[in-house]
Amino acid sequence: MKFKKYEYTLLIIALILIFILVYSPHSDYKYPLHVDEWQHISKAVYFSETKELQRNPNLVDKPFQPNLEPGFTVFLSFLFRFIDPIMGYKFLPAIFATLAAFILFLLVHQITSNFYIGLFSILFFSSLKSNINIQGLWFFLPLTLAIPIIFLYFLFFLKYFEENKIKYFFYSVIPLILLLFVHAISLILLLIVSFIYLLLHHKEIENFRPLSIFLMIIPTSIIILLFILIRENSEIFNLLLDWLIIEEGWGYVEKQYFLPSFYGIIPTLLAFIGIYPSIKNKNSRIFLIISFITLSLIFLFHNFGFSILFPYQRVLYYAMIGLVPLSSIGLYSLLGVLKGKLVWLIPIILLIVFYFTFFNYYNLDKDSGLYHVVEDKDYEAIKLLSQFKSKVIMSPLPQSSAIYPISKNLVIAHTKGNLLSGNIDMVRRFYEVDCDEKTNIIKRYDIDFILSQTKLDCGYTKVYNDKTYIYKLP
Repeated sequence: MKFKKYEYTLLIIALILIFILVYSPHSDYKYPLHVDEWQHISKAVYFSETKELQRNPNLVDKPFQPNLEPGFTVFLSFLFRFIDPIMGYKFLPAIFATLAAFILFLLVHQITSNFYIGLFSILFFSSLKSNINIQGLWFFLPLTLAIPIIFLYFLFFLKYFEENKIKYFFYSVIPLILLLFVHAISLILLLIVSFIYLLLHHKEIENFRPLSIFLMIIPTSIIILLFILIRENSEIFNLLLDWLIIEEGWGYVEKQYFLPSFYGIIPTLLAFIGIYPSIKNKNSRIFLIISFITLSLIFLFHNFGFSILFPYQRVLYYAMIGLVPLSSIGLYSLLGVLKGKLVWLIPIILLIVFYFTFFNYYNLDKDSGLYHVVEDKDYEAIKLLSQFKSKVIMSPLPQSSAIYPISKNLVIAHTKGNLLSGNIDMVRRFYEVDCDEKTNIIKRYDIDFILSQTKLDCGYTKVYNDKTYIYKLP
């Protein structure tokens, strides 16, 4: 794959752009943005010390907590050997978004043999919006680690059909195995998409060996996953059954989105333009399959209030990922029409397209906008507690999710997210009741320290006072 020097320059600029764009929410905030990020950090730190994956390390009794993404936990624990779990985390979303964009470029270029369509795919991919509801590129979570793996899988999977070399088929199995442990629902999506693709093109396959091997992967993967999980706790089997039909209320924030508005009206129109040329290209039909599946599930959820196999929030993001290459193909097709006498319109069209693609990139609604788990004053206070270990801390929400990752101390409850929350009502009640009732709660949970945003006049020993208060209990 050879490019001209100016093409390399454009590619590097596009990759730098996505790094800056994804990093931008951290330009004035140095800590993880999403409560799920903090809780994944907790699991990774706990795994590094105990090699235990199926516990909630934040809570006092460390209850059993199903970990359906153990590969992500192990991967984070490996990264934490080289970076600070808290201060280094802000770079991970931008790094892996850039990696995903580069693999997407290689994938789209391989499919279309066109540098500019690949370049446009980076720009449309970088425009994908993030919020605490659907997650997205701004956060480093299992979904965002899964995205470059998804692109890598399609790169090898389609390469096999292009060159008919069995090694590429086996290369494609590696990302599937990774997804089994990193983000299993992404694996399920890839299996379904690939199965449909193989059925549509079975007459073009020289023999059915790849298809038979692929068909074996589906039940084998599911059986392995179920076996691992059921051995840990039979309740997980019921949990998986509940996930077959996912009703409204699955997400912490439940909100429906009009996809063309959320993805962007202009990119959506370009995706429609890209449908016809994608039908003509055998390999690019894979994106049409993704779009058909995800749009069908979105229609089902909007009209009947449930989804099948995939939570609505994840389906929405998968849908946008599938639309990105179609938008790129559509844009290039549109520009191709303007060649000749209307060539002077091309830069104007490009400016209009990318202005309306990015102009509301930071517009987040109140229900799913960003919030900060900790500020500097909270971090310094919690860091002070790191001289102790496994003490019970009464901490307000949402700072409670940061107690274990920063100080390795425990709480009786934390904000609901990737981990089960514990007794949140008791935490809220503690900061509202009088001193006598506070004392009863302290005795009940054997609390060692209190973290508070306001001064408490209950005779507790104050050991820290710098906008955030810490009280030591006898």
